[in-house]
Amino acid sequence: MQNVAPREDLVLVSSRKIFEAADLADFAKSRSLGEVIVESDTERAQVLLSENHFSFAFIGLPDTERRGTLLSALAAGHTHIVLVDDNGAIPGSPGLRVLSRPFTDSDLEGAIRGNDGTSACVHTASQTSPAA
Repeated sequence: MQNVAPREDLVLVSSRKIFEAADLADFAKSRSLGEVIVESDTERAQVLLSENHFSFAFIGLPDTERRGTLLSALAAGHTHIVLVDDNGAIPGSPGLRVLSRPFTDSDLEGAIRGNDGTSACVHTASQTSPAA
């Protein structure tokens, strides 16, 4: 785990899927969203979120029994979070966006621009993965 001082220009990427994490990190870097920190362990990513201020977090949700606990913790935070899930059927909260896999760069653009204080669920089931 990295020790990161509180800053406003940090972006957290967390996914156990290596290619998905790489795509999300590349997207954040190409849009100059801030310094990107990649953490493949979802529980450690949750700790990072609680200890630091991130402007954005892109989280690839695991399919585990701890998923509900993770979702509750993420929904309670103030970071603008984009969750990536296999079906997108997750209750949202302010600042929480959900994208279905597979997703595109334009889906991610819409999710980061939609930070208007309302939750959203973006279903993209018929689209292909973003180009690396």
